[in-house]
Amino acid sequence: MKFFLLIFLLFTACAGTEKTPPVYNDAPLVLKNASTQGDVLKPVTVLTLPTAVSRSIMKNPHLDVAKAEIEALQIASKVEGAPQPLKVSVEFEDFLGSGAYRNISGSQLTISLSYVLETGAKRFKRAKTANLNVNAARAAHDIMVLQTAGETAQAFLKVLYLQEKLRMLDEQKSLSAKILEKLELKVKGGKLADIQLDIPRAGLKIIEIEKKRFQNRYELSKKALAYHWGSRTPDFKSVAGNWDLPKIKTLQQDFIKSVKTNPHVKKWIVAVEIAKSQLDSAKAGSYPDIEISAGYRYFRDNNDSAAVLGISVPFNISSVNRHKVDFAQALKKKARREIIAAEFKLETEIIELYQELVIMHSTISDYKNNVIRLLIGNLKGIEEGFNLGKFTHLELLASQKAILEIREKILDELYEYHRRAVELEYKSGVSLYR
Repeated sequence: MKFFLLIFLLFTACAGTEKTPPVYNDAPLVLKNASTQGDVLKPVTVLTLPTAVSRSIMKNPHLDVAKAEIEALQIASKVEGAPQPLKVSVEFEDFLGSGAYRNISGSQLTISLSYVLETGAKRFKRAKTANLNVNAARAAHDIMVLQTAGETAQAFLKVLYLQEKLRMLDEQKSLSAKILEKLELKVKGGKLADIQLDIPRAGLKIIEIEKKRFQNRYELSKKALAYHWGSRTPDFKSVAGNWDLPKIKTLQQDFIKSVKTNPHVKKWIVAVEIAKSQLDSAKAGSYPDIEISAGYRYFRDNNDSAAVLGISVPFNISSVNRHKVDFAQALKKKARREIIAAEFKLETEIIELYQELVIMHSTISDYKNNVIRLLIGNLKGIEEGFNLGKFTHLELLASQKAILEIREKILDELYEYHRRAVELEYKSGVSLYR
């Protein structure tokens, strides 16, 4: 099954940003069917994987929170980039004292405006850090998009798996019922005793019980899938997909190179940039800001007036700023190490997943090409012999059971294979198939 992965590139605009999304190599074909239009939200009878993922990206409540955080940080960045406001100061002095200053007749009134002139480009650096925080939120949003898409795909696969299980149980029930009918005819003809039908009847009951159990799991899995786009009830009856096993690529360098553009790594690349900006701001803190004030003073005692001009420069003898610089340098060093750790972790996981997939691909192919063919041929021979009276119903049941068991095993293997394929494409950003 072609994975959904890079579908999130089509939806980064939903975050309300102008970010250029990372470029991934060889996007899965499912992207061609992806849509951000409202029609994907309409109820359908049969749900496809691209539609399910599109719904989740558009309507997932957690993604809405991430988008709101980006918008809030964008507003905060504008606040950080704004210049310092002018301050109005009003002073009323030289009154309620003694002698000539016992009343307000000898008082002085001063009205002035002051402005803090930030040195060392502090405002620019502060705004830069705020904008980088927006980029960090975007990276977190991209990670959440990938996680949401991945979780949706996994939930979709589970529904598809249980749906196929139910179909196989229906087929098994039909085969068992047909055998039971033939055996009942033999009982009527006196060729078999009725007690010999107890095992086939019990087998049919077991199938019915299993079907009921899987039907309940199937309905719950559909609800779990719908939760990914914020719906409490599924608005679809079934899902459409297949369990194809295409030829997979060799482990090319594309898988490893793609790690560089993975949002999990980009998150720490942005963190390094933030730490650099914080370091610049901390270093700029060593430059004192200058406060300039100018105003007008009125002398009430003689009705004279005069201009007032002031300059204030703080005298910083504290080591706090030095500690801020050291802290920012430590954060920068940590973020760089996180990049190395994240890349190593992703590369290791990609290689391990790929090796698992190669083994599973070979195993499933062997089951399909070798074992299942032999069992199908055996079943045909046993059925013909049973109709001619050469084989007993127990031998026919054993042959049917063998083929059903191997088909269930293949289905289980395919389910696990595609789950890992989803995870590999999610981690690498590269289509697994040729």
